[in-house]
Amino acid sequence: FTADASHELHTPLTAMQAEIEVSLRDKKMNIAEARELLQSNLEEVSKLQELSNNLLMLANQESDSFVLRPVMTDDFLKDALAHTAKAAKERDITIDNQAESLRIMGSKDGLAQLSTILLDNAIKYSPAGATITIATKTKGNNALISVADQGQGIKAEDLPHIFDRFWHARRASGV
Repeated sequence: FTADASHELHTPLTAMQAEIEVSLRDKKMNIAEARELLQSNLEEVSKLQELSNNLLMLANQESDSFVLRPVMTDDFLKDALAHTAKAAKERDITIDNQAESLRIMGSKDGLAQLSTILLDNAIKYSPAGATITIATKTKGNNALISVADQGQGIKAEDLPHIFDRFWHARRASGV
């Protein structure tokens, strides 16, 4: 776990360091280039903040302080939709929210984060102009939340690993 977390922290830090070092050597950097560098570094800082927040949430979930509370599905789905709206718009992707409001036990922040990750992946791996559908339903005493996209899907051999921390499927290009 520590090695995985360290790797995830290392990537944005390395990107920031390289950009800053190259820029400091550029004697002819103008204001527009400096702004571009600052914007890029701000994006990397956001990634680091998100990772830090994820690590804190993980630590809380593994401690005795993690408490499930009643939460409405539309509350956390609304947060997830707000976080992914810009990315969807940039790719001309429509999100069809067919989710019914269900009362479940959980962590609103954790469920919002999970929903955001699912939507973000659906946006990232769907073709431009696609439609993503969010739906909820009950099955016995359980609530089911689905995010259906028009992407290529997950390979059968990757399915056993999708809940492993920090695991990423290899892309078709072999990356």
